[in-house]
Amino acid sequence: MSETIDRGVLDALDRMLASAIGRPAFKDGARILLTNLDPQGAPQLVRTLLWRDVELPLGILGALPQLANILIGILAELLRQVEGKFSPELLDGFAASLLEDIDKQALAEILTRGQPLVARLAPLIERAWEEVQAQGPEKASAGK
Repeated sequence: MSETIDRGVLDALDRMLASAIGRPAFKDGARILLTNLDPQGAPQLVRTLLWRDVELPLGILGALPQLANILIGILAELLRQVEGKFSPELLDGFAASLLEDIDKQALAEILTRGQPLVARLAPLIERAWEEVQAQGPEKASAGK
């Protein structure tokens, strides 16, 4: 098989983004998109995704392990990139600035509704953490 066939969707997205990111038209389009995000539309989007056709949400649920691994990989790389490159003061100020614009009522609802799920999953997550720790530091930091 050729190398191109073995590549996945995120690899293709990375290559397209790397090619487009320096172009003014791309940056203008991204800026327009980001300034027109409408958080108030999110609940209806979820209802549409869940109830318009059950096949799509079931497909998404089936892809949860891959989606979780993508998010974990993104967060791990973000932490690797930020670690040591930004001062704690800069990060604190940035986080405080972000929190000023976050819907605190919605965040409180997520924390309240998510707490039972987190409590249920915590033992599983702790077990996975213990497995990683038992493998030793070279395995735990293999993504670096």
